[in-house]
Amino acid sequence: MKIFDTHIALVLVSAALFIGLARESREGLQGNTVSTNVHDGSIRRVVSLSPSITRQMADLGAQDLLVGVTTYHPPLEKEVEVVSTVVQPNLERIYALRPQAVFFSGDDVIALQGERLRVLGLPVIIFEKNFGFDDICRNYIRLAALLGREAKGHARVKYYREELLRQRRAPGVRCAFFVSHNPLVAAGGSSFIDAVIRDSGGVNVFGGVDIPYPIVSLETLAAREPEVIISMMPGAVEFFSSILKDMPACPALESGRVFSVKDDHIPYYTPRDYLESVRLISMLLDGEHSR
Repeated sequence: MKIFDTHIALVLVSAALFIGLARESREGLQGNTVSTNVHDGSIRRVVSLSPSITRQMADLGAQDLLVGVTTYHPPLEKEVEVVSTVVQPNLERIYALRPQAVFFSGDDVIALQGERLRVLGLPVIIFEKNFGFDDICRNYIRLAALLGREAKGHARVKYYREELLRQRRAPGVRCAFFVSHNPLVAAGGSSFIDAVIRDSGGVNVFGGVDIPYPIVSLETLAAREPEVIISMMPGAVEFFSSILKDMPACPALESGRVFSVKDDHIPYYTPRDYLESVRLISMLLDGEHSR
């Protein structure tokens, strides 16, 4: 297992940017694309090419069905063969495992490789993109059904929804969230991070940008006047203090509300990780977290 470190944020951003550019040619990634020979509850051998789907399988108690994963995955109860990076699958190794299903997420650039595996005769399933908690839960329940754990999936989603209702706050604090410093890449309005910010009581200052992860200018950031700046990259305080020193006063800097966060939960689109992300961002917006 590799621990999910900060450079994976850049991988995810690259994926989101690439998929956004490829949107016109990737209609197959929009829906739950399922091979005709795959039936709910019949799958016993899975290759998961999405770290988030792997985490969902673990949450459903279905790790035993995994025969292949990417280089980034949660701790697993058994040793599972690594057959892919987060962007490039090893087709020969995957084919040799004879999986009954190969799972992709439409959020990940690696999903564009799905057709290559389908040509080899492998059953490929591409789950829909996630724009918020409802999408994440819908994909989670679909996964649970495929794995023969539909009742458990519904029960867990019911619990997660109740927890989110308890945590959800009305938006109020103006927030900028960054996944890269060079280039300066923010979470835009069509990212699921935007939904996390809103559920945490924040207003995403780049929420009006209708792409997942826009590259933004320094001038635009200064003009948006965020009250809180959050970054998945280390050294956020030093970085933003430096690049904004010649710009108009930034409320986040003036109040000392600039934070770097670990990527333990935020990059993953699972119900559990969504809730943990909301808890963390809520604390940051309330100023209850050290930098």
